Amino acid sequence: MINPIKGTFKTFHNFIKITGHGDKEMDPNQFTRIDTEEKVLYLTFDTCPNNGVDFDTVNWLIDNKIPATIFLNIEWYKTNKSKDLSFLESSQFTIGGHGFAHKRPSRQDLREQTYDIDSCVNFIQNELKREIKWYRCPYGKPNEDTINILEPLGIRYASWAGHVFDKSIPDLPNPNKVALAYLSQNTRPGDILLFHINGEGINTLEILKIAYTWATEQGYSFKKL
Repeated sequence: MINPIKGTFKTFHNFIKITGHGDKEMDPNQFTRIDTEEKVLYLTFDTCPNNGVDFDTVNWLIDNKIPATIFLNIEWYKTNKSKDLSFLESSQFTIGGHGFAHKRPSRQDLREQTYDIDSCVNFIQNELKREIKWYRCPYGKPNEDTINILEPLGIRYASWAGHVFDKSIPDLPNPNKVALAYLSQNTRPGDILLFHINGEGINTLEILKIAYTWATEQGYSFKKL
């Protein structure tokens, strides 16, 4: 049985109090990997809401039979449902939740966040007929309410290890080179890696190929959560 590295709510610098809410925004680095010594990495993709689907990346994963976990935002799904989203039915991919709406937990009270998570989970289970065991909240920063809502549902929380390199970063002129250096210096067995398949990542496929080549050369294999 695999287990996430469990985090705890600590003191200053580990959470931020949001003015007007008073709730705590948990450091996502507390949930970054699976507790294992096996040389595996867990590939995950977010679908933040827009009208884009990165079919180049999806097809590359399918063609190379690389398993992954897709964290599904329901607003994104509804916006793009007229397109061919049949890959979401494939056993090659596990499906996790990424919110019904795309709202920060720090800007939701307990009732609002419960409704959002339940709506996301029910949609995936009832409409897509997929089992859901993993969840990543929008913007990647859960609070105590997030974890308390998920635990009775038997759903684990997944964040990610390291940085997100497949987005436009104005002060990072060569994200591919920086990402490769970061991977080579910081990767550990069980790390959860984050990319995007909603077209938000301007270099997703390019940097994914670099990461995959490096990882396999180092003896890593890839699994889905």
